[in-house]
Formats: sequence, C-alpha cells, structure tokens
Amino acid sequence: MGRVGLWYRLPFGDAAILASDGAWDGRTPPLTATAAVTMAEIAATASDVLHRKVRHSTVSDEEWIELKMQSGTPRVYAEMLLGTFRAARRGDFAATDPTLGTLLGREPLSIGTVMERHEGGGGG
Repeated sequence: MGRVGLWYRLPFGDAAILASDGAWDGRTPPLTATAAVTMAEIAATASDVLHRKVRHSTVSDEEWIELKMQSGTPRVYAEMLLGTFRAARRGDFAATDPTLGTLLGREPLSIGTVMERHEGGGGG
C-alpha cells in the first residue's frame, strides 16, 4: 500500500474553520498530516508503542477479497473496500498540507503520538 497522509482529526480543525472570519468560505481545505506514512511504518510504530511485534503483510487483491468474503463480507462490498487500497497504492492519499497545523496553531498529532495516548488510556 502507498503512503497515506494520516491525521488524527479531532473536531478542532473544523471548529477553527467555522469560527474564522469567513476566510475559508467556499473552500475545502485539505486537513492532512504533515507527513505521509505507509502501513509498514504504522506497524513499526505500533510495535514500538506496544512493546510487541506488530506485523504488516501484503496480499494480492484477490486474496484480500477472499479473506473478506470468508469473514462474511459480500463480494461486492469487498471489491468496493479494496478500492481504498488500490487508491492508496496509486498515491491518491499521499498528499500532505500544512493547513490543519495552521488552523490548530500547532502540528497535527503524529500516528505515534495518537497510539501512545490511546495505549496509555489518554484517548486523544
């Protein structure tokens, strides 16, 4: 899977837009992280946070659909869900943008920080 500009989207970015002086009216700003990560990088971060090995593996599209169907997902839905992974492989989610950080007045939380907070019971 390709890189994804993950972010921990608390409602703060949306609230900042709504509370603004109208500068955002008519625009849909990209509220993304400042760095895009891969699923392998997320697994490595989870391993560090949880102090145990979290493994990432890649399977073929057809194998993924079969696994979903074995767990009860109808094929048509499995194929639709697979579209997300195909889009990520194409780089459709790799874009990052500083807008969320600008709105928040700080850098968005990294995936590692979010994991650490949830692991410690902080929730967010």
